[in-house]
Amino acid sequence: TLFPNVITPNNDGINDEWIIEGLERVPDSEIMIYDRYGKLLVKYLASDPPWNGTYQNRPLPSDDYWYVIIIKPTNKIHKGNVTLKR
Repeated sequence: TLFPNVITPNNDGINDEWIIEGLERVPDSEIMIYDRYGKLLVKYLASDPPWNGTYQNRPLPSDDYWYVIIIKPTNKIHKGNVTLKR
């Protein structure tokens, strides 16, 4: 599984969503996106549509965001950051 480190949601069809290859094989896995202050912005399952750089349907600013991914059913945890560029 590869965790992309950049998302560029500018509707050009390239990196508009944070797509994690291979996660479709573990659809119950949980993805959480946090801002730099630790505020949970988005929580979704691998079977849900991927994150598109928004919070409450509003575009988030260019910045670094942090993720926690819990792979189910093993409960293996992956943490890291992703840069959002507008």
